[in-house]
Amino acid sequence: MAWQKRSSGNKCDSNAGHAVLVESATRKVIAFIMKTKLCSVCLGHKRKKDNTQPVREHKCNVNHHGSAGSMEPQAILEMVVDLYDNRCSFAKFVITDDDSSIKAKCKWNNEDWMLNNNTTTAPKVLTRHGKETHRPNRGELPRHVPEPEFLADPNHRKKTLKGVLYKHLKTKTKERCGLTRCDVMRVTTNFCYMVRSLQQCTTDEQILNAGKAVVEHHFDNHEHCGSFCKRKAMTTEERQEQQKLYRDKEKHAELHNYLTLAIARFISLPSLREVQHGSDTLLNESLNNTIAWLAPKNKTCGSTQSLLNRIAIAICISTLGTREHFDRLFVKLGIAATPDILCYLDKQQRTRSHRIETYKKALSKLKRNKKFHALLKKHTEEAKKKDGFYEPGVGMDGGCAEGETAAATRPTKATVICPCCKKKGHKTTRSKFCDCFEGKSNAANAATTCADVDVVEFQAMMDGDEQELLDQLPLDEDNKELFDCLEEADNDSDDDDDDDDKDVESGIL
Repeated sequence: MAWQKRSSGNKCDSNAGHAVLVESATRKVIAFIMKTKLCSVCLGHKRKKDNTQPVREHKCNVNHHGSAGSMEPQAILEMVVDLYDNRCSFAKFVITDDDSSIKAKCKWNNEDWMLNNNTTTAPKVLTRHGKETHRPNRGELPRHVPEPEFLADPNHRKKTLKGVLYKHLKTKTKERCGLTRCDVMRVTTNFCYMVRSLQQCTTDEQILNAGKAVVEHHFDNHEHCGSFCKRKAMTTEERQEQQKLYRDKEKHAELHNYLTLAIARFISLPSLREVQHGSDTLLNESLNNTIAWLAPKNKTCGSTQSLLNRIAIAICISTLGTREHFDRLFVKLGIAATPDILCYLDKQQRTRSHRIETYKKALSKLKRNKKFHALLKKHTEEAKKKDGFYEPGVGMDGGCAEGETAAATRPTKATVICPCCKKKGHKTTRSKFCDCFEGKSNAANAATTCADVDVVEFQAMMDGDEQELLDQLPLDEDNKELFDCLEEADNDSDDDDDDDDKDVESGIL
């Protein structure tokens, strides 16, 4: 769901918005709807001096009455019902965030629920405090339509967890239990790594055990960590040689207890089952960016059919492709396309296809991930070199940190590992030392796509590299600029998608 107005905190007063359902396996749009509270004809009639006459006959654009926040659950409900009634299919699973009332809306009301389940006992739900209570009677799903099962988007679940921890961070110093902004970043990042490893878990015991790694890794206990943790396979001597910073269970017992209680509902079995699916909503975010090119948020397009047309163009190009969409459009409109137009559309299609295929390659994903690593390294070093730091033996070097003295040794390069053959010393298939090397002419066609490498193992390797850097951040660091930059880079990586169409419309209309 997206609204045709720029966000402003918690203010939700947009007059128009759109919602899209994307099928997770094919990553294609299967339904979309536009909601608006404006109609240009009705508005024009109200502005007339003599508006006592009825409004002229027209196709009114208004299809929603109520707040802008209620557009999302109502739009999802209408699309789910339309799929079942008119398209011979139903939404078995719906992956969404935890911030809206979609789950309450897209259910049977309590009376229909009791009839469908042949019982006289009203349904009950658990509150966030673990208490059982009667379910609020807010469902509007027709009785004949099957209830969908709701799953959670891992990226939005991570943001929800971060919000809970940040809320505690704003309390008084005595009530924080020693919690810092670095703790929040590292714990929420550990949550993401843990969620990705859940796909390898088959039993409830394995799932619950994996969930414990979110807090335990932060306190240097790695028995519950998955394949993303490089420290798990190390010996005690190897761990002591590494300069990593972790909390201590004995010294920071209050913080350990708080974090365990704070994330308890996030790592419960039902909650972990909701994020185990391995899908995401990144294509939805990408579509919102694409639609924003055609329907700018600083302009009101929702009072006419213009907004619906703009949304339809963006969805058709994303689903069919540029050339196929305009070929069908020209046939419907009876327009004969000139060779120049067809040549331009072919070029747009080739550019888009090439960008998508390049974006899917494993090496491309590794390159994007390294941008975040480089930023993290840069700010980590800046945090270590700030004035007024403490370090054993720093006075013997004239009060300078290691690497700042004239006699400092030259830093050694980090060992690179090829994502395809897993050997050290090279990082692409273009190297003659790579097992996938097939000569310079065929190097570009070597195994560089996610289909040719183990995606789970490749993702775990990138997560491990990122976690190694995060574990070097000072736990008591209070550099606001540092964490603002890291969170901005983290949000950018969350919004990436393998079918990104942000610039697809730059020269078409």
